[in-house]
Amino acid sequence: MLNKEPDCCTRLFIKHKRSVRAGRQHKLYPTQRTPMPYRFKKGGALEETGAKDISLPLSKENLISLLANLVEGNATYSHQDFANWCSKHFGNIVVNDLELEAAGIDEATYEVLNDVDAQWDLYLVNTYKIEELQAIDLNQVRLPKEWFQDWLNQLH
Repeated sequence: MLNKEPDCCTRLFIKHKRSVRAGRQHKLYPTQRTPMPYRFKKGGALEETGAKDISLPLSKENLISLLANLVEGNATYSHQDFANWCSKHFGNIVVNDLELEAAGIDEATYEVLNDVDAQWDLYLVNTYKIEELQAIDLNQVRLPKEWFQDWLNQLH
């Protein structure tokens, strides 16, 4: 059964939009001129702006390849793009309650996807103030290189 009640993020965004239309400024969002690094999608989900989709299917081999490119420094995608790829596939497994065998991956791959998804969000909230997060280009955020090597080691 779908919950028609908007979640807290959606309610905050709607309240903010109404305040801006009325000429008031919200204390968390002082101006409308600075673009936020995300936009709200229908249903209240957030979509990070500037992110590019990595169009590889989920497999251990693809995850190893993506991590190896990041470790070697020759990736054509940002850390944000990689984290979103992991998050998309991890979320698909969780939301659809897939068995790892049905998803075509092993436990180590699942654990790395989970860890990347969690660590990206934790890194953002523990590294930047809310005002910075509202204005930062997430494509420029760099996770520690050692993390990619650690995740790669977990898969071998």
